[in-house]
Amino acid sequence: MKKRRGLGLSLENMMDVKNTDVRNIPLDDIEPSPYQPRQIFSEEEINTLAQSIQKHGLLQPIVVRRKGDKFEIIAGERRYRALQKLGKKIAPVIVVNVSDKEAMALAIIENIERKDLTLWEVASSIKKLKDDMGLTLEEIATMLGKSKSHISNILRMFQLSDNVLQLVKKYPNKLTLSHIKLLLEIKQPQWQITLAEKVVSEGLSTRQLEEEVNTIKYIQDGKLPETQDKENKTAKKDETVDRLRKLAKKYIPMKSTVRRVKNGYKLIISVDDEETAEKLIDYLKNWTK
Repeated sequence: MKKRRGLGLSLENMMDVKNTDVRNIPLDDIEPSPYQPRQIFSEEEINTLAQSIQKHGLLQPIVVRRKGDKFEIIAGERRYRALQKLGKKIAPVIVVNVSDKEAMALAIIENIERKDLTLWEVASSIKKLKDDMGLTLEEIATMLGKSKSHISNILRMFQLSDNVLQLVKKYPNKLTLSHIKLLLEIKQPQWQITLAEKVVSEGLSTRQLEEEVNTIKYIQDGKLPETQDKENKTAKKDETVDRLRKLAKKYIPMKSTVRRVKNGYKLIISVDDEETAEKLIDYLKNWTK
């Protein structure tokens, strides 16, 4: 029985050693990989690489595999783009024999090793490996050199509302995995979006976001954030009142106040007329969506 090729292998030892000679093929015969995880290519980086190639030549061949009458890039799309920019007609390549599953795996590994992908790009690639290629979390974790729990946490990102996911994609340096784990504690999409926008606009740290999440969780289910120091319990409650009042003023579109009572807190919303009442009804309907 033929031994199954492992998925945790490097680019070099996945190659068929009989096909590692460098060949020169027309650049027009090369196509980008559909498995390329990188969605944004820096024009500045491509220009810098093109200048280096113009001066020193292409120091590392592009790695490709045969796909019909063409050759599909496994590793080296930036080199391919730089050669295009220089108007080159021929590209030095190494042709390897790998499956679709291995091609996707190698595209991810090559990009992660050379330059970090954004969280969105990594998550999208892992989702493809799982959904399209049928890999298990254990296989993906081994392939990327990460723990299974880390891979699982990244995939949980797709439980967020679509609007929040778009923010994660647009602002990769502001919404981190730690922020996302906190946002997932909030079930209502409306609040997820509000808090995610606040992280982006105000640059909230994970600790600051955690405070807001704890406050909103209290509003949702009446559960107070845990206090670690009993001596500071009263002061902590007063701080909670202040946070609740600020949040109520910011997020509730009518007059409201918060008071501390014997067994917790009371949120009072003032409804002075029919118009305000209808406004409150619409607000509460949206709250439950």
